Amino acid sequence: MYIINRSCFLILLIIVITSCNETNKEALSKTQNIDEFLVQLSQNKQFNGGVLIAQGGNILIKKSYGYSDFETPQKLTDSTVFQCASISKTFTAAAIFKLLQEDKLSLESKLTHYFPELPYHDVTIRHLLCHTSGLYPYNPLFTKNWDHSKIATNDDIIKMYSVEKPESFFTPGEEFAYSNVAYVFLASIVEQISGMPFDEYLKQNIFIPTKMMNTSVYTLLSEKRIEDFAEEHILDPLSSGQNVTPIESGYHSYVYYLHGKVGDDKVATTLDDLWKWNRALFKNNFLGEKNSRLAFSTTNEHIPDDKRHSKFDYGMGFQLDSVKTYGRVIYHNGGEPGLKVRFYFYPDMDLTLILYANAYVKYLNEIKRVILEIMDSQSYKIPKKSITDELVKVATLGKDTLHSLLNQLKSDTSNYYLSESEINDVAGIFWAREMYNIGFDFLQLNVELFPQSVSALYTMGEGYMETDQMEKAIPYFKEAKKLMLARPLEKQKPSFIKYMDQLISDYNNK
Repeated sequence: MYIINRSCFLILLIIVITSCNETNKEALSKTQNIDEFLVQLSQNKQFNGGVLIAQGGNILIKKSYGYSDFETPQKLTDSTVFQCASISKTFTAAAIFKLLQEDKLSLESKLTHYFPELPYHDVTIRHLLCHTSGLYPYNPLFTKNWDHSKIATNDDIIKMYSVEKPESFFTPGEEFAYSNVAYVFLASIVEQISGMPFDEYLKQNIFIPTKMMNTSVYTLLSEKRIEDFAEEHILDPLSSGQNVTPIESGYHSYVYYLHGKVGDDKVATTLDDLWKWNRALFKNNFLGEKNSRLAFSTTNEHIPDDKRHSKFDYGMGFQLDSVKTYGRVIYHNGGEPGLKVRFYFYPDMDLTLILYANAYVKYLNEIKRVILEIMDSQSYKIPKKSITDELVKVATLGKDTLHSLLNQLKSDTSNYYLSESEINDVAGIFWAREMYNIGFDFLQLNVELFPQSVSALYTMGEGYMETDQMEKAIPYFKEAKKLMLARPLEKQKPSFIKYMDQLISDYNNK
């Protein structure tokens, strides 16, 4: 009997070892495929950044590709620090949850309890966390009313709202619209309750307890500068498509003057530290049972689709979704000019994907998709390149060169794609620099390429209107209105049609 049992045990052991070896081989093959894929994209100038993928408690791949600074040039490393943009909201929410645990606030606490100078008497902590506050965004306020040579802080934002008193978009709790300023206010509430600067509060209560020793709140006002830091980069049309920082480019000026605020962004971290944050949240129950349920459960399911201005589900500090292959996903995206970051956790599979790009950011969602396809043992294709990225390189060389390159690339649909919005964005860059002739070249391209687009026609007309050429603008406005009226009633926009009518009428009555 003993011999039989021992034999069975040995056979079972061999099966287990063989199975583990096969699993390890499969995981190794997948990570090799991911690495080869990202190397190819790096060579194609479609990826510059880092990736960490983990299954269970095991990191399958952690690697960086490209440069932290193109000008130096300095290579990215696995320990390079990068801004995590709106992923910072997960830390702000965690700070609020800690104060909640200590009974220092409640979800129903009013914003005006902490800042009575603000005119938003019905907004609560819950509304701020869940993006149901309806607050007007800070960007247009500071574009219009702020000295752009100065760096604004949270205190400046609170003062701006107390002075300007912009009206909210909707009654708190009745609609869902992603709000950056809500998390700025939350960070300032943390400061007021704790009596500590927000960066110090996060350090003492989140970063040190989770051993995230290379993570900090990092702004242009921070005294200590980070040496191994992933600078954000954009393709600059004024330098033949070279990678430059948004501040150097000059046409993303808000990146400078809004670089002192915290709460909605400005946590800088590393791949390793975001992995530690993942384990703290999803393995070690850092938030506690009750707060984890609040954070990771949908809070906007009661809101009708037509009142969801942001189309994803949200908990408190975390975005939520469900996908066919991997089940539930708890995540947060982050982005700003020259940077995109993804922080994804699939609890049903205990699968983690952390991904950032500090250049060539428009490809990041496609990269995430392909990585998941490889992890699911599916076949994949290399993402197509943007024709706009190539046009940017010749933007200043004249209309003929622009059209020649366009005609050369647009037929190569296997390798390149066209994007109306990307072309429009490039036109906007030249517009911001008052280089209207080149801006018109790109606006005209959009009209030629997308003749049935209301947006392309209207934007062309708007360009003429802004340069005092109303006689040229009117035909585009009329055509845009005609296309809008040809749509089904539910897809028409009465306010847009009314605006077009007013512009045309005003011109005819001059």
